[in-house]
Amino acid sequence: MQAILFDLDGTLVHTAPDVHRAINYARGVLGLPPLSLAQALKAIGPGSDRFAQTVLGDEYAQLLEEYLEVFRPYYLQICAENSRPFPGIVELLDALKEYRLAVVTNKRLVQSRALLEAIDLLPYFELLVGPELVDHIKPAPDMIHYALDQLGLAPDQAIMVGDTDNDLLAARAAGVKNCAVTWGYSDIAFIHTLKPDHLIDKPEELLPLLASYNHQPRK
Repeated sequence: MQAILFDLDGTLVHTAPDVHRAINYARGVLGLPPLSLAQALKAIGPGSDRFAQTVLGDEYAQLLEEYLEVFRPYYLQICAENSRPFPGIVELLDALKEYRLAVVTNKRLVQSRALLEAIDLLPYFELLVGPELVDHIKPAPDMIHYALDQLGLAPDQAIMVGDTDNDLLAARAAGVKNCAVTWGYSDIAFIHTLKPDHLIDKPEELLPLLASYNHQPRK
């Protein structure tokens, strides 16, 4: 096991406060009522199509382009105001310096890079993979295939860590081990039904899990 591929929203960073704020800002500009935080959480992570379906629904689907024109620049402006690494994430990344680390996210690259840079996480990662680089986003395996190609690794040399079904299903389709986390934005009972290879409740639990594979990390 030489590389760890991390999801971003709900796995590395608690982004919900800023995403929620931007969602409701854009809805307000269009004259729509705000969404609750619980409703907004369902929009985080699935990619642009499901995001739009969640924040607009069928009733306002025709406003998608206008909505995105408001949401995207506003979110980029405020994406790191209240978003922070989950407890234990920085310590985990410090402990993983002998491994090759990548972020594999359905979030747009410009947003991901701006967020990670603002909260000082970007230097930890060798690679950042977003939807612009592939034909199909998670849960398709394209992003993980892309990461493996860029890192020059085989599927059995990497593990995908994430909080949603998209992460687990993408890893499974790519032949990569998966590790679900319970501190993110998905319903844990639902995640259990997917039978992830591993399930952890705290970031530090990833360390003994990696050691159990008995592979020397690449230096």
